[in-house]
Amino acid sequence: GPVIQLDVRPRPDGAWNVTLTSDRPALWVWLEHEQGPIHASDNFFHLRAGEARHVVIEVAAGYLPDLLRVHSLVDISA
Repeated sequence: GPVIQLDVRPRPDGAWNVTLTSDRPALWVWLEHEQGPIHASDNFFHLRAGEARHVVIEVAAGYLPDLLRVHSLVDISA
């Protein structure tokens, strides 16, 4: 499947800026946090190869970069 890279950076307001890129098209991409729900500005989208998608995430518990997981359609269709 596609290799999706995440660049996660803290924002002054306590949320996180997340930039996703992929080496190949990734269909129905979504993000989740291992320790609980997140609020994302966009959390169900297609990612084209070479495209950068920017998402703002708010999380209630835990440190986001180590516990953020990205999934796509290929993960559930295998």
